[in-house]
Amino acid sequence: MNISRKQIVEYYEDRFKEIAQRCQSTQGRSTERVDELSVYYAEAHRTGIHRLITKHRGGGGQVLDLGCGAGQYFTILTQSFDTLVGTDISMTALRLARENRIGHFLVCANASEQPFRAATFDFVLCSEVIEHVRPEESEQVFRCICSVLKPGGYLLITTPNAWDLGRLVYEAQINLLSSLLGVDRFRLKARMYKLALRLTGRHSSVSESISKHGFVEHINVLSPKELRRQLEVAGFQVVWGEARIIRPMWEHPFRRLPVLARLLCSLDDKVLSKSQLLQFASASNLFFVAKKCEQVSEYPSVV
Repeated sequence: MNISRKQIVEYYEDRFKEIAQRCQSTQGRSTERVDELSVYYAEAHRTGIHRLITKHRGGGGQVLDLGCGAGQYFTILTQSFDTLVGTDISMTALRLARENRIGHFLVCANASEQPFRAATFDFVLCSEVIEHVRPEESEQVFRCICSVLKPGGYLLITTPNAWDLGRLVYEAQINLLSSLLGVDRFRLKARMYKLALRLTGRHSSVSESISKHGFVEHINVLSPKELRRQLEVAGFQVVWGEARIIRPMWEHPFRRLPVLARLLCSLDDKVLSKSQLLQFASASNLFFVAKKCEQVSEYPSVV
């Protein structure tokens, strides 16, 4: 299945319309993930993003939240930067962001075609975005980010970890079944996802979108090695890389308790950071910080 950019745009418009409808039935919490994801999963992202911004970046300047969705990280970003700009391919997502975060600049744009002058931003956040981009556009997204960043500016990217053992086993099963049944792997993943929701009794804010369009949104999941390569090709120097969020924990029966969520996030920081081997084998998401090279006359080659 060759997924076009038009299909992706249509999918995310429907996806955020579905989320908006559920937000109306959950007292308007449009900046929260009102689906099957846990408080722990969302809290782990906020904790990791806030920690890495504090570690690698001082206060002030302009920040771009690329793929901002409904603006779930706006509060964190406005604590550290003077000016915030958010972009997303979905107008519905931007309307959700505007309803709750009035005062920021919001622009509808594709991840690989940001409409800004070169060297505009001091910092770019690209959280859970690159896995939704077509693989053939992945490197162009990082080149685009490098262009709009000032020399010495930072990019913080979070994305699912292709080396997560659970994901590796799942993808192997999908590939085997796809070959045996002669079914497109993206459509097979969509069917299995919906089946899993029914069997576990969980709900998803994107189940109708998946049914309509026939694919699950993660179409470009990168390994730590491939993510580093693409960043370096685009003109970045990776200054920090880690994996975090232990999947079995965020599926815990008590996952919706905020106090437990904060405790598990603390364990993430203290335990996973001790061993990169443990990280990349057991954690579901990558957190990388990259610095734009001071002089980028051409994109450096990677050995």
